[in-house]
Amino acid sequence: MDTPNKQIESPTQHRLIQEILTFVRRRSLVKEGDKVLVAVSGGLDSSVLMHALARVARTLGVQVEVAHVDHGTRGEASEREAMWVKVLAERLHLKLHALRIVPPERTNQEELRNLRRKALFELAKDLGCQRIATAHHADDNAETFLMRAMSGTGSNGLAGMRPKDGPWIKPLLSATRSELEDYARAHRLAWVEDPSNERGVYLRNHIRNVLIPQLEETRVGSLRNLARAAERIEEEESAWDAWMETQLEGPKETLSVAWLERWPAPLQRRVLRFWLKRLGLVSQPALVEALLRGDELVHPAGSFLRRSDMVIFSSETEFGQLWQEPRSLEFSKRSSVGASLAWSFLPSSNIRQAPVNLSVMAAFTRPGQRVGAGTLLLSWERTPWPLLLRSMSAAELSRHQSLLKAFGVPKPYWRQWPVLVSQDSPQEIVALFGLKVMDSYEAKGEERSVSIAHFFEECLKPV
Repeated sequence: MDTPNKQIESPTQHRLIQEILTFVRRRSLVKEGDKVLVAVSGGLDSSVLMHALARVARTLGVQVEVAHVDHGTRGEASEREAMWVKVLAERLHLKLHALRIVPPERTNQEELRNLRRKALFELAKDLGCQRIATAHHADDNAETFLMRAMSGTGSNGLAGMRPKDGPWIKPLLSATRSELEDYARAHRLAWVEDPSNERGVYLRNHIRNVLIPQLEETRVGSLRNLARAAERIEEEESAWDAWMETQLEGPKETLSVAWLERWPAPLQRRVLRFWLKRLGLVSQPALVEALLRGDELVHPAGSFLRRSDMVIFSSETEFGQLWQEPRSLEFSKRSSVGASLAWSFLPSSNIRQAPVNLSVMAAFTRPGQRVGAGTLLLSWERTPWPLLLRSMSAAELSRHQSLLKAFGVPKPYWRQWPVLVSQDSPQEIVALFGLKVMDSYEAKGEERSVSIAHFFEECLKPV
């Protein structure tokens, strides 16, 4: 009886097999002992991928399993595809995993793709598969290159698809669709056509069915040349990334301004794009240009701040959240005000720090006695009690922004900086938290004062 992943023919019998082996080894897509989950839709590309990987599995020293995702959007066509994948997997002695997802109504192509990828990723994790193989090929690479060029992207955007991106691999990326068709004919391999590939409603389909044939008619080999250009740019981008990985030292949340400014502006943009990618952020051109100018700014994922010779990214999740609604302060009891890089800019902190957790406490004290880091001393006689912690209004910010600037508070924090106010008169500011007591409430030699001390509960390593 045949065993799973048995080679059904010698892997030297077709040129495509040799091309796949060469490409997989050159780009280190798998290593011996890997378990590879092949995503198969039932179309030409994925059917060839499944068939070819079944033939080279032993040569590469890998184990192959198959996954088919059915999201039931095309009725009988979806059923035919699922049946064909089942038949072919059985013929090749490969274990098949059939997945079904139910997309929400009015789901577009990109959303369907993300749902498929998520389902495949979860399955691979459950099965212990180190790699997930998809059937993207050279034609897809050429089409992507043209789409991005038409959008006006820079050189990094023109880079072709990555043969390996985390667990995802593309073993057919060096092969053209015509080579896949030749392979299918040579092995009498059938497949199920997806009618949506012929519709002109999607830009990629228009490029595939109209533009590329026109380019081939104008100059034979245009498609192959475009795919090679995309692949060369991708290799160059990968090499740049590898070099920058060795150059960017220290915590990933920081970037040395002095080191960045050693390079001309185009290379600085490349470094910033890589840094943003390292942070898990999309390198939008406007964001890159803002960082290039030295701007401090708030991003949906956090804040970009300048501190001495460093640009620091802080994933702000708590700053301003705990006092969106006014909070009362209790005597002699610590009250948390959250974790944030903002607290490393308080006057008491003279070093660059990672985000810290901070608590605040009000207590009796004598003038000059420091209860904790960053103590503010308020006149006992003139301080209205109880006090509340709240955010500044736009009008208050306008009046006090010079003070915030003087204390070196980065501009992204200004709008949310907390203030202390009287519960009875919440519109009157007693103090800017951590910075300054307003003149009318400042302690001036009184025997008894109120100290508003803020304590660093957890200070991470300086950066």
